[in-house]
Amino acid sequence: MVRKNGDVTFVYLDPDAFLEIRKTTQRVEQGAQVEVETDVGDYEKIAGVFLPFSIESGRKGDPDKQKIIIDKAEGNIPVDDAIFRFPTASAK
Repeated sequence: MVRKNGDVTFVYLDPDAFLEIRKTTQRVEQGAQVEVETDVGDYEKIAGVFLPFSIESGRKGDPDKQKIIIDKAEGNIPVDDAIFRFPTASAK
């Protein structure tokens, strides 16, 4: 896929489960061409939706990548509408 800003992204899917397993993005950062890889896995089905519990991302070929491991996810839990309200102006 080519984005408006010129970034080019390739998405790789597991051929059996049709879930995303890798995404590579080519972009220009500070005048240099950079390729970023993101690997996802350890999918679990949460409230009927498959979510990756492991996400690892960084520049292609760089051994130092950021890794996120999700321990717990919940879906369709009740949430108080009040958390979405804008704060009121405080009196000065």
